Amino acid sequence: MIKAERIPLDTAPLSYIEKVLREKDGGRVCAIVPTTRAIGALANKGFETVDIYAIKDFTQFATDFQGIHIPKQLRSFYLKKAADTLSRDDKIAIFRKENSLFLDNFMAFAQTSMDVFSFYRELSSEMIDAKALSKAGKYTDYELQLTVLEKLWQNYLNEIKKDGYSEELESCRIPILRESFISRYDTFVFLIGGYLTKYELERLKLTAAEKEVLLLFNYAGKKHKQHEIYEKYLGITLDDRPTPVFNEQNTKIYACSSMAAQLELITSLVFNFEKEKNINPKKMAVIIPDESIQSYFLRLDPYNLFDIVSGEDITSFQFFQILKNICWLVSKIQQQEKKQAEIADIIKVLSQPMILQKVSGAEELKRIYLDKLSNNKLYTDTQEMWGTAFFKDYCKSFHKVLDNKITPKEICKIIEEFISGLSKILSDREKEGLSLACNHLDMLFALYDKIEEKMDFSEASSLILNELSQIRISTPMGEITVMGILESRNINFDVVFIPAMNEDTFPPKNKKDLFLNTEMRKELDLPTFADRENLIQNYLLQIMERAKYNVILYSTGGEARSRSRFVEEIAIHSNIKEEIYAPKEISFFKDETKRIHFPKAAGITIEKTDAILKKLSEFSYSATTINNYKKCSLMFYLTHIACVCPQPEPEKMVAPSLIGSAFHYAFKQMHEKKVKPGAPDFAETFNKAYLHHLNRSDAFYFNEVENFIVSEAGKAIKDIEAEEIKQQNDGWEQVFAEKSINCSFDGHKLKGQIDRIDRKGKSYRIIDYKFKKKDKIEKDNSIQMPFYALLLELDMKVLPVELYYFDIKESFQLINAFDMAQYETKKKELIDTISEISDASRPFVQTDDSKKCEYCSYREICGR
Repeated sequence: MIKAERIPLDTAPLSYIEKVLREKDGGRVCAIVPTTRAIGALANKGFETVDIYAIKDFTQFATDFQGIHIPKQLRSFYLKKAADTLSRDDKIAIFRKENSLFLDNFMAFAQTSMDVFSFYRELSSEMIDAKALSKAGKYTDYELQLTVLEKLWQNYLNEIKKDGYSEELESCRIPILRESFISRYDTFVFLIGGYLTKYELERLKLTAAEKEVLLLFNYAGKKHKQHEIYEKYLGITLDDRPTPVFNEQNTKIYACSSMAAQLELITSLVFNFEKEKNINPKKMAVIIPDESIQSYFLRLDPYNLFDIVSGEDITSFQFFQILKNICWLVSKIQQQEKKQAEIADIIKVLSQPMILQKVSGAEELKRIYLDKLSNNKLYTDTQEMWGTAFFKDYCKSFHKVLDNKITPKEICKIIEEFISGLSKILSDREKEGLSLACNHLDMLFALYDKIEEKMDFSEASSLILNELSQIRISTPMGEITVMGILESRNINFDVVFIPAMNEDTFPPKNKKDLFLNTEMRKELDLPTFADRENLIQNYLLQIMERAKYNVILYSTGGEARSRSRFVEEIAIHSNIKEEIYAPKEISFFKDETKRIHFPKAAGITIEKTDAILKKLSEFSYSATTINNYKKCSLMFYLTHIACVCPQPEPEKMVAPSLIGSAFHYAFKQMHEKKVKPGAPDFAETFNKAYLHHLNRSDAFYFNEVENFIVSEAGKAIKDIEAEEIKQQNDGWEQVFAEKSINCSFDGHKLKGQIDRIDRKGKSYRIIDYKFKKKDKIEKDNSIQMPFYALLLELDMKVLPVELYYFDIKESFQLINAFDMAQYETKKKELIDTISEISDASRPFVQTDDSKKCEYCSYREICGR
């Protein structure tokens, strides 16, 4: 006999099922709840004759399974064997990929096979066979695809049978209850918050034929289409309720600049709710629609507020990050045929604090590679890398994988050997995670015993890393629960925070749904895409409906800028206007131990201390430093006084600045070798010097496309020579190339390097080479050229008559850079600016012109 009730609106679901079970306690009662968390909430209530199971455990105990089920880790291997037996057209029909290499790459196949198994899981749980599918398939492409999918499944079942396995999913096609388990109880009470499959409905009917079954439904608002199916199938009646309506008093919507800003806001609101509303943090929860964002709560929780329900992700451990980075590095080396290693990848390995703190010479090695990167080097010789202390002492287990392909079993041992070798530099907490990882690797080693498939290192390591990343470690944390949407079912909280509510995150998408279109789903009484979205939205509505306060947040930065349709509906239906939130504070490290903070509204102000003033008194000003100060005095401070330097990024393309410096080098070589324009070997000598300078750039040396682009730029030599001959015929003679000047003026040190100084009789002129678009050269109003004039005046006691830019990119002509009639005015401006920099009463501040911040390296520090 089946009875059905709906959880009363004013009662917490777990409280209601506790009341029901309390009334039935004394009889033989089996309670089935959706999650293990719900078990924990009910287990300590002191029931005498009530047993409580999560639905997953109940399925295991109550189902009469046959045979040894294939472990999930092996499914993709056997499915690949089955796929190898299909024709090319059949493979394209299922996997929608024409590239024959697709099946050769195991990891690419494994990702797709996960979606295929999800599809089969849905079919089996809905008790749908090939005949039903063929009847519902009304379109030729679907008929072909469904026929091939059935063929693939049968081939797969045959393959696993050869090795003594059976498939758990097949057990769902004919539900058989385990009588020894069912006979223990007189009454079964189910708490139901989601959709029931036909397999589950059939088992409910089978159980109800022998025992008393009570179904307690928890859903928000009106009945869904699925509830009407249950009513018809089980002979029960469920009631409707109005859709929940929220208001600005109990629900807030915030648009935040980033995920970090969302976490900062949640942290602030937690303290506010506790102080102003007197709500215990234990009655607050963060519901995350995307499991990947839990890493923010692990890393950015300075007050230890949050407790991650699923446990701490092992990917947050340093030993795992070191492992992941070294696997990536070795994969790239194997692709480079063992000759070259990418410097940026080596730096990633060495950048983990545990290595820098505990491995002798690691910090110096990282600095050496950073210097190479800043000098346009992308690669280093692998023999040199393997010979350094860290790679020689810790990474020797990876040497043997470079020559041959490898089996999953072999890579397990290599990885275990590597991470075990790290144990001497790890903290106790890290060692705990490492121990779990080693145990998991031992299990995988035994599991993959029958798998002899050889793989590239990149595939094999990715396979094992994916497995290890599933490990969760329970750690005691804060009072505020952070859980996924499914875990939140049937639980009540006073305050609910729901972050990351962007359209690309919520509602979630599932690729398996692409195997059947909406019409076929309706024909087979399967949940459609809209039904699935409605269900996942209802899970959130269930917990929001019973909360006193709801806070919804989404990001406006990055690629995910639009808020979820779910948020859109709540905002429109409940007439709630969103609020914009940005971090209230910006900060950076003043030194290794002290972090200084600034309210964002006030901006950053750096007062000039005695130490700063002393440094300024010894400072040598150049045109670049003065320009930096005029753009933003804070940038000047960070760059030249605090010496905060952004880490160099790998230049995989030849930067225009490097091409420009190659031209500079070539001009200097021409002058030093006294090879004048018009000489027979001028173009050849110039080009040789130009390319010689560029050869230090790996982007030029290894990249054929960049080599071509640079060579095309070098064709301008003939046009440059023609302009040089013209100036030579006008009587101008070059007397200095790349002239360095260091001098003093009015108590200040000045320095600069002038590209070129020409002389005609007793007159001098300054020329600066510019490799940029002509319109940008003409718009240049920097103080560089008048500053050079000042240097010449101080060093040679002569003023130039003309200041020119030499356009070596487009027009190949001299362009007037500055009117010397304005020199005295500009000179005073220069000296005033330098005096302002050294003025103790003038602090360093952020520029008011935020347009200048767009390409600034210090935006994150200053909060712009």
